[in-house]
Formats: sequence, C-alpha cells, structure tokens
Amino acid sequence: MTDRQTLLDRMRGAYGKSQAGARIWIEDFQLRSVHDGVAVVTYVEWQEVGGQKRGRLSTAVLRARDDARNGVEWLHVHETWLPR
Repeated sequence: MTDRQTLLDRMRGAYGKSQAGARIWIEDFQLRSVHDGVAVVTYVEWQEVGGQKRGRLSTAVLRARDDARNGVEWLHVHETWLPR
C-alpha cells in the first residue's frame, strides 16, 4: 500500500505528462445538483492511448473555494469503466 504523501508526490510529478499521442477528453457533462456552493456533476471521460480508446462514466462532488486551483475543490469522485 502506498502512503498518502508518496501518492501525492507521484500525482504532482505526473501532472501535465502523458504518453506520446495520448489524448484525454470529456463529453456529456451534466450539472446534476447545486446547493450551498456544492455541485454534483457527471461526465464521460475518454482516454485514447496507443490507438486504444476507453471511456468511463464519472460522478464528482465539487465545492467552490477561492483558494483552490481554478476555484474548485474536488470532494469526491467515482469512476466506472464503460464496457469495451
């Protein structure tokens, strides 16, 4: 098991890096609910690496926060891979 700090360091080190020719994009973004600055959203994230395309349905709970990157704090995310 990886400890929290090691995982965070790895995630920060990987930010903005990808395999040559890799693409990631989202489609079907939907705002499901907003209450007291907290939003629930869904979207489909697509990834194409080495000519293979996979998608996953994502649900995220976000909160507006001025000192967070882009003014949004991610409170929770759940992702389910779509069938190939």
